[in-house]
Amino acid sequence: PSMQGLAVGSQMMYTVKINSGDSQAFISMTDKDTGTTTKLYNSDAGSYYFNYLGHANDMDVWGIDGYSHIFVTSTNEGSNAIVRLKRVGNTLTKVASYSLSYNGAPTCATALAIKSVSGGVITFITKLGMNVYTGSVSASAKSANIELTKLCTISKSNVYIKGEYLDLSSFVNQGFGYYQDHLFVPISGDDNWLNRSVIMVFDLRNATAGSTVYPTEALVFRVTSGAYSALFELESCDICSG
Repeated sequence: PSMQGLAVGSQMMYTVKINSGDSQAFISMTDKDTGTTTKLYNSDAGSYYFNYLGHANDMDVWGIDGYSHIFVTSTNEGSNAIVRLKRVGNTLTKVASYSLSYNGAPTCATALAIKSVSGGVITFITKLGMNVYTGSVSASAKSANIELTKLCTISKSNVYIKGEYLDLSSFVNQGFGYYQDHLFVPISGDDNWLNRSVIMVFDLRNATAGSTVYPTEALVFRVTSGAYSALFELESCDICSG
């Protein structure tokens, strides 16, 4: 199994693992206070596995109507581009799925965050490549197509780390976290740096569709593994307030 998306709620952290063929996913939750990890049951399939979450590259969680709702991006186009799961206790139930489009053409997302849930509307932030998009859907919709609007392009070509600017264009894109108009974007090392990952932080407050946003210098940080020289990637990240 391979670890993919991560979401952090007020009490629980959620992680998803997938098999090598992207045909099965497994979701667990960890109590932030006790460290206890619990596997989550798929009520629709009658098992602990999900066969429609694809690569499950990123996820987020939001409280809606008194329950935690987990949103997963499959990185696939079509009706399960984003899947919404409702948690009741240790059980997950699929309550909605959404397709994505941009300029009227089907698309997908490699990163996903919930910007807000207000007035019965869920507003997403997504990413494909280095382009960032927003889109909205009714919280009551069980299926819908979300037409995305481009927010900006983010760059990894001029990243300031420990006193120097580095071109990390060859580093691999992953998911992201969103908090107070900032994106926290992990990227993982190329063939020369297989044990290094970097989290870039982008201030979106002045972002426009035609703009390129660069990482905020004082907030970029690197995580390097001495234990795993060739198998170390930060696949996702999330931000917890409090």
